[in-house]
Amino acid sequence: MNYNLLGRAVVIAGGILLDLIFGDPPYPFHPVRLTGALITRLEKILRKLFRVPFPADLNPFSDQFDAMERSYRKRSFIAGILLVILTVSISVGIPFLIIWAASLFSSYLGILISVVFAWQMLAGRELWNEAMAVRKALPEGKKNEVERSGVNRYQAAELRLKEARKAVGLIVGRDTGRLNEEGVIRAAVETVAENTSDGVIAPLIYMALFGVCGAFFYKAVNTMDSMVGYTNERYMEFGKAAAKTDDLLNFIPSRISALLMLLGAVFLHIVDPVFDAVRGWRIFKRDRKKHASPNSAQTEAACAGILGVRLNGPASYSGVMYDKPWIGDATRRIVPHDISRALMLMAVSSGITAVVAEAVVMIIALKG
Repeated sequence: MNYNLLGRAVVIAGGILLDLIFGDPPYPFHPVRLTGALITRLEKILRKLFRVPFPADLNPFSDQFDAMERSYRKRSFIAGILLVILTVSISVGIPFLIIWAASLFSSYLGILISVVFAWQMLAGRELWNEAMAVRKALPEGKKNEVERSGVNRYQAAELRLKEARKAVGLIVGRDTGRLNEEGVIRAAVETVAENTSDGVIAPLIYMALFGVCGAFFYKAVNTMDSMVGYTNERYMEFGKAAAKTDDLLNFIPSRISALLMLLGAVFLHIVDPVFDAVRGWRIFKRDRKKHASPNSAQTEAACAGILGVRLNGPASYSGVMYDKPWIGDATRRIVPHDISRALMLMAVSSGITAVVAEAVVMIIALKG
């Protein structure tokens, strides 16, 4: 019997259970928040060390501007590589040392700390809560309740939409101030679809393969990508290494997640005919590459096809409109309940992942 793998199975089960019960713990020393603070600090240090100011600080009127720009981009790229190495080393090294030291004192203490760490690597319950906050701001049948408060239907709709824009703005990167109701719903569904992989399934996969430190490795890279992995002028070179590393780490998990969503749709079709795995497979094959990222559209395409709605499309970021392609077919109008449907899809596909991961680790542990 392989007791290390048996302990890993206990850690995964414990982490999932704590996430289901308590969600993401909202305290300042959360590992992901600490990683974010580390990335911000390292960026300042590396930009200063490699003399990489922001592009706006370069003098375009200088006779040496072209040479300065080439040198800037080269140094910026090297600094970005170091950012990845340092962030991953620190983010993985510290929890590894904590678990190792605790295990020297007591193996049970090591497992207990690992369970707590595993809990903080998963974001399923938090994603559910945040998306449901958007859903609750746009419920069907709330007219009478709002009208009793003394406002007319138009004012009631505007109040709900304003509340929903605020709620969805907490979980998406796009500008939400002018989104209509369908835009708010679409943004929430897209976020659930994408984070089904990033927030739950991918961390579970890396945890099953490499233990809780594997999940720390994944989350460190994923956090870097969300902070510096942009293609704008500021991060074009500096964030390239983080973005490419994130693409590599998510390449297989994003595709596994999409396939698991399709499998989950087979079961969900029993309780809601809207879920259509056949249509989902067709849209997945057709639209899974309609995104600047090689991975983001995998789960979005599967979700759009399963629900029979259109996702993605033109969106504004920091005041700039981007003409992003549509994913899926508008076989019907997207409605608030589609947020709940996307969450059900996340829950079922994540549940399948957890069961399979636990079963595989347990079987290997018992045979070992």
